[in-house]
Amino acid sequence: MKNTLITLCLMIAAVAYAAGTPGDELKRIQALSAAMSDGGIVGLLATARSNVLVCPRIPSNWHIQTRCPSNEWRKVLDEARDFGLALAVTLDGEAPDFQSLPVGEELERRATRLCNLSEWCAATTGYGNVFLAQRSLDLAAVGLARLTADLDYPFDACEKLAARMQPEWMSVSGRAAVFNDEAGAQLFSGKEPPEEFEKMLGTGKHMLKLSQGWKVPFGWRTAAPSRYVNKTLFEKNLDFFAFVEDDRTVPYTVVALWNYPRYYQIAIGLELQTIRKALPLVEFRKVVGAFPEVPEEPVLTEEQKESIKREAERNRQLGVKTSRRDQSPYYNPIQEAFRQAWQRQPNLPIERYNEYGNAFQAYDEVKRGCFLDQDTINAKLFKDRQDRQEVIRRQMEEARATRSRHSTTNIPALPQ
Repeated sequence: MKNTLITLCLMIAAVAYAAGTPGDELKRIQALSAAMSDGGIVGLLATARSNVLVCPRIPSNWHIQTRCPSNEWRKVLDEARDFGLALAVTLDGEAPDFQSLPVGEELERRATRLCNLSEWCAATTGYGNVFLAQRSLDLAAVGLARLTADLDYPFDACEKLAARMQPEWMSVSGRAAVFNDEAGAQLFSGKEPPEEFEKMLGTGKHMLKLSQGWKVPFGWRTAAPSRYVNKTLFEKNLDFFAFVEDDRTVPYTVVALWNYPRYYQIAIGLELQTIRKALPLVEFRKVVGAFPEVPEEPVLTEEQKESIKREAERNRQLGVKTSRRDQSPYYNPIQEAFRQAWQRQPNLPIERYNEYGNAFQAYDEVKRGCFLDQDTINAKLFKDRQDRQEVIRRQMEEARATRSRHSTTNIPALPQ
């Protein structure tokens, strides 16, 4: 009942937003920005809840430049983008807390709050809205994994969080709504198969290139166009497909890529690696009830033992070196214990046979203190790449300097 009332309030507020004037919407955005500046995410959500304010619609820069109806609305949408960037920076500030907070009610409250923020952001259809909603869930999933990995923490709380990790806006219909809002036209129906969604974007880019006079080189094989494309609508909105993909000279994070187009990311899916690991961990705890760390030795009959001995002797005579699984350098006893516990389920479908893998990865990362949100991982990877490039640059400079010192121009001339 409570969720129904909240949804109804959001729908009423959304209608008011759509019918509002640029000046009214600008004041609402500024009020939300002030609330976040003063009270962070807590203050932002409290202000939004008490005043029944939905999240501002946050389009891309491209949409503002090409689809915005007036200068007044352009100013409003620029303000909305500034608000979104400030929120993304605030979320980055939350990331260290999800690593340092002890497992307990405060961590659960923080994760629940970010789930609420994610739903609030995604309740308004917009390009920037889905990335803010995704970033919020990215952090909440870290909290979920840490809570789940602690068997002393109530499992009911973990299940409630897990139920919020796969929202509707991640589906094809949700992503289609974002693209249609960006383009200002119903290019996507939202009923396309997931595998066709990315293909439709590629078809649009191909149509754009052909309209610019590009000729398919002789002998090239091009992918067949998606049969879900509305050719008339696509031809009228070819400028939507003129985007250039992400700049790899910056970290692949929401903040760093805020002003770059990320349409392909929306097309291929908004699912997160953190969620793909955290949810199997929840399922493993639900099914198994524990996280075993010591594998069980197989119980063999006398006949099986004799067979193993005969096989080992035959291999020895042939000069074939054999070893047990636990003697492999890649063997992990905890992973083996997870495998045994998971595959012991009766009537386990074959397609679920290896689902323990993601659960083990999540558990292992939590125990080692390195279950990180995706943006933190990407920022670290970018810094590591920069550091490696700097080392290579210095080595090349030293090599050039050494070559210069030993060049023939520095050799004294031979006497005549």
